[in-house]
Amino acid sequence: MKAAIFQGAGQPLKIVETARPAARPGELAFKVMACGICASDLHAAEAGIITPGVILGHEYTGEVTEVGPGVSGWQVGETG
Repeated sequence: MKAAIFQGAGQPLKIVETARPAARPGELAFKVMACGICASDLHAAEAGIITPGVILGHEYTGEVTEVGPGVSGWQVGETG
């Protein structure tokens, strides 16, 4: 999968191929269809709260690809 990696304040994001994560207990794995970087991400990056190497983005939509043990109310193929 592709990910936008934070390299440091004032530096461009680096797009890299990374391993697809698996759903652990209590988690969902999903295919991201769209993702945004919000103002809180940018402020945290400028303030030095986010360290280089972090994958940015937490406002997203996608399709569930795996449901981890202990998760209820979601099924593979659902979108949200």
